[in-house]
Order: sequence, then C-alpha cells, then structure tokens
Amino acid sequence: MPITGPIPISNPNVRLVTPPEGPIELTDNLQALLNVPKLNEKPQMSLGLWEKQINTPQSTVVKLQGEIVATFGENGFQTFFKNSDGRLVQPGSSQYEVVAALKSKYGAALDINTFPSGTGPTEADIFEQMHGYRPQPPINIRV
Repeated sequence: MPITGPIPISNPNVRLVTPPEGPIELTDNLQALLNVPKLNEKPQMSLGLWEKQINTPQSTVVKLQGEIVATFGENGFQTFFKNSDGRLVQPGSSQYEVVAALKSKYGAALDINTFPSGTGPTEADIFEQMHGYRPQPPINIRV
C-alpha cells in the first residue's frame, strides 16, 4: 500500500530510532554546514574556465553507426550521449571498463577512434557534431 500522506508517529509500522548520542538538533545551521547556495543565487562560472573546458581535446570518440555515443576528454571527463550507456558502468570506471561495457552492449558495430594527445576533436567540436552549432557561453558566465 503506497503512502499517500503524513504518517502518525503512533503508527505500528513506524519505529522511532534515537542515535546513541541522543536526539539530533536540527537548526538553521544545517545549511551552513552543507554549504548549499541559497535558492535565489545564480551559480557563476568564469569565461576562462568555460573556454578551458569546451576546448579540451577528446582522446577517444566512440561511435555507433556514425553517431557519437561516448567521448573521453584529456581532462578525465567521460561523456555519454545516451543515459542508458552511462548506466552501464559505475561512476569513476576506467576508460577500459567503459569501452568493454559498450562493446558488450553494441558488439562489432562500435567504432572507437583514439587520438594522440592534443590532436583529438575538442568538446566544442563534438558539441557541434551532435547539435549542428557551436556551443555558446552560458548566460550566467562571469566575464
């Protein structure tokens, strides 16, 4: 039976557990501890950082029937263009593990291109191939 509203504490299916050190005091200081930005704040990124990221060469580009399915940047970033492919492996998996999982899923139809350092297409080049236009800086960029 799904829960559709508040559960009264007197419910026999609910058990109140108190930590050994006693009840936890929840205060407004919790937000400060978690260092969470306020909801009305807009995240900022510098133009320099954005340009560095978007111009990072990709060391490996993986295609399926001519369509890019994954890239590996020289900065360590792994990009998957299908959510289901990204779920094939655990976060932090090596490039070898990712390629092995993609090969297992797609077989011989997979085309894997690797490039010497600094010679692969940039993240911007990949973006343009996928979307048909060059990426533009986000609107919240700090100049």
